[in-house]
Amino acid sequence: MKKILLTVIVLPVFVLSGCIGEEAPEAYLDIVAVDKEFPAAGGAGEVVISTSGAEISAVSDRSWLTVDGADAASVRFTVGQSNEEFSRTANITISADGVSQVVNIVQMGAILSVGDEPLEMDAGGGEIAIECYSNIAEIKVEIDQDWLSYTVENSTVVLSAGPNLEGEDLTATVSVGGTWKDPVRITVTQPMVTIFEQRTLAFSRDEDAVELRKTEFYDEMEQGLTVSASDEWITYNMETSTVSVTENTSGAARSGSISFINADGKTVQTITVSQLMYSYSYFLGDWKFRYSTADGGSVIEEDVVLEENADGTGYVMSGLEYDIELGYDEEAGKLTMVFQYVGMSGDRYVFVCARTSGGTYSWTEGYGLDLIFSMSEDAPELEAVDNGAWTAAEDPVTGFGFYAFADNPPAGSGGYIVRYQFVLGMTR
Repeated sequence: MKKILLTVIVLPVFVLSGCIGEEAPEAYLDIVAVDKEFPAAGGAGEVVISTSGAEISAVSDRSWLTVDGADAASVRFTVGQSNEEFSRTANITISADGVSQVVNIVQMGAILSVGDEPLEMDAGGGEIAIECYSNIAEIKVEIDQDWLSYTVENSTVVLSAGPNLEGEDLTATVSVGGTWKDPVRITVTQPMVTIFEQRTLAFSRDEDAVELRKTEFYDEMEQGLTVSASDEWITYNMETSTVSVTENTSGAARSGSISFINADGKTVQTITVSQLMYSYSYFLGDWKFRYSTADGGSVIEEDVVLEENADGTGYVMSGLEYDIELGYDEEAGKLTMVFQYVGMSGDRYVFVCARTSGGTYSWTEGYGLDLIFSMSEDAPELEAVDNGAWTAAEDPVTGFGFYAFADNPPAGSGGYIVRYQFVLGMTR
């Protein structure tokens, strides 16, 4: 509230003696200080006065401002809470000894600012807050669903919910406002809980099984739980909580799903299942290595064998002058061949070096070829392409060679033992 002080200037009065009789003192009523401005919440105020009178009266012209008492020193009053959007005024008329003064009191309008962005409650429940700004204590909140409750703490609406075990996502509308304005409506959603941690399962070509990891909500949802698989190649074992797939001999990648349904017939979780048409073991065995000595020239084929490497993460290709390690990238569906040491030739060290279409060879780490699977069951092929590490697009890597160097690692140019200038890939 704002208090205004009034200064009274006293001027000297000269009294002349004579034959005229003395006049009665003049009545007065002065306003010394006023609590003039109030917030929307209201409060108590005072008008400090100075008066010649003994009987003081004070009257308000608005019901929201009440006079609590008056005497020769002050008038006390109370301003009620405002639920109006705009500011308002009231007048107090003070009278004493035949003199009256009118005092103007101003109260600010009510302010409420609420964010209207949609909110999402955690599936497991908890609390989320709607930040508000208000200059009054009273905030009106309504929720149209009983799964959501609220409290108001320091102009913040705190929403609370338990775990969503309903078998479906939940939605509620929260209305926040005051009696003086339309409410702001906020959409609050809560996804249903999951009973398993996995949302997707990815398998390679081979027959396989994966155990599902249960969440803390599984036991609450287990009663009456049934399972439905989209395809016959997907099965679920309730006792072991495992999803199994058969070997993929379909000739293409495939996908399906497995759904878990509660006693009310609601699907509480669906897990997507995908399976490649290839696997690590699929590439093991005999292949035809295909290359040419000239771009577009006659194709030469040599028999090679892919065997498991020492740690089972790639392959050893045998059948050429030296065995070569090939990497395996299951996600990309490819094998990789890069610069590597492969053995000795006399007292010299032999390396696989990438070769470009223009005849340049390099002993830089990472340069080489990708062997990309054609995804064909009937005519499987691994197509050789530049792996992208060599940056000269106009002269890409097209092949490789076995080169002998005096040092390991190579410190200078070496001599070739054999070159495979244009590698096409491998077929079966």
